[in-house]
Amino acid sequence: MLPPRMIDWINAELPPACLDNSGLEFSASIITETGELCTEWNEATHGPFKIRVHNRSGYTELKGSLHKYKRKSHNGDAFPRWEVAQAVQQLADELGFDPAQAQLHGLEFGANVPLEASAKGLLRRGVLHGTKPVDSREWGGRGCLLEAEGQQFFFKLYDKEAQLTDTGYSATGPLLRVELKARKMKFLEKAGIKTLADLANPAALEVMGELLLAHLSKVLFSPPGQLPQTLNQSQQRLLREGASKNYWTEQPQPKLRSGLKQYRQLVTQHVQDVQLTAAKEGLR
Repeated sequence: MLPPRMIDWINAELPPACLDNSGLEFSASIITETGELCTEWNEATHGPFKIRVHNRSGYTELKGSLHKYKRKSHNGDAFPRWEVAQAVQQLADELGFDPAQAQLHGLEFGANVPLEASAKGLLRRGVLHGTKPVDSREWGGRGCLLEAEGQQFFFKLYDKEAQLTDTGYSATGPLLRVELKARKMKFLEKAGIKTLADLANPAALEVMGELLLAHLSKVLFSPPGQLPQTLNQSQQRLLREGASKNYWTEQPQPKLRSGLKQYRQLVTQHVQDVQLTAAKEGLR
């Protein structure tokens, strides 16, 4: 059985004129910055989805959370493959289009991984993603978020339990949200995802799970607690200094890569990171 790799936000191009009999009420949207009416497209909503029809080209785009659409609520629980397939077909039936003809131009997917303790403890130790510092921030003294990005993706790790609580929902326990957003669909080329109909394909979900685990594994976390006595002074110094983003940003490229390799080897051989191990196991 596949772990719950969850489809969330989608950006899909709907077939031309497919909404003619949908019953949706379209109107011109307001440009927030100026308060003027937008003349480039008309807009309608359907649950959590925003649908735009561009006036000149007829190009029709649908954006929103498939998970929230199915739940009519939050996206903090599991969203298994059969429910994804059900949600896609339900949406297609309600709006009157063929999901195999709805081209995807953006996709966000992830997993809510249960932990024994608050995800904040792990997230506060995030240092790098690959060789680049992670963007880290906290909110309300409770939640914590790590972000990284590349040309084709956005990657996020955050405290899902805290987010649910802050938005008025209850969580079953500590949750780590591991999330990827494809900026370009080429990022998911290996998964073979091109249309809404592809989202419940088991092989595609398997590839998405591999991507989530690969990007979590690229994050460098500083060791939890005190450093083990099995390390010599030089090794302890590297682990202490390497817990700072500034340490790595000041290293020249050759030393950066060799230092990271040594750091990761030391952590693997000498440090027991229960939370990180649980997070990785939750994605397998």
